[in-house]
Amino acid sequence: MNLNQKIVTNSTPLIELSKINQLKLLREVYQSIYIPEEVYTEVVVNGIGKPGAVEVEEADWILRQPVINKDQVIDLHNRIPIGLGECGAIVLAQEIRTERLIIDDRVARRVAIAKGLPVIGTVGVLRVAKPNVSFQLSNQYLMIFAPMEHESAITFIIKHSLPKENDHIDV
Repeated sequence: MNLNQKIVTNSTPLIELSKINQLKLLREVYQSIYIPEEVYTEVVVNGIGKPGAVEVEEADWILRQPVINKDQVIDLHNRIPIGLGECGAIVLAQEIRTERLIIDDRVARRVAIAKGLPVIGTVGVLRVAKPNVSFQLSNQYLMIFAPMEHESAITFIIKHSLPKENDHIDV
């Protein structure tokens, strides 16, 4: 692990990993991560009483980094149907030249990739953190993520990326 890596994440990985008491996996894999104010607001301020709010607020290894070009965040949000958290994460990732952007939303991932950003999703982080995860354990994560209020990209990704018994996983 490169201790000087600049890793940016969106809200969904923080919330979903907090739901299963596995936020620590981000620290195990990356040591520290950056979040823009938009993500902090979404998870901690607007998420009071919800999974991730307390965990993110108390995690000294999750570093708040304001976006320099706020107009770019608003412009992206106005042009593309993704949330302010995703927009902030994408812009911050560009500004600090991140080594990895952790983002699950399908549209946001496409935007990030089109901008040349290296992306990984929550499932990818799980696979990096636990490379020997069995099919049964992956299935347990699916069962935890499935009850979400709507089928988000994380649910879609998990459903469609569960390894088969003899699959080789490249992350």
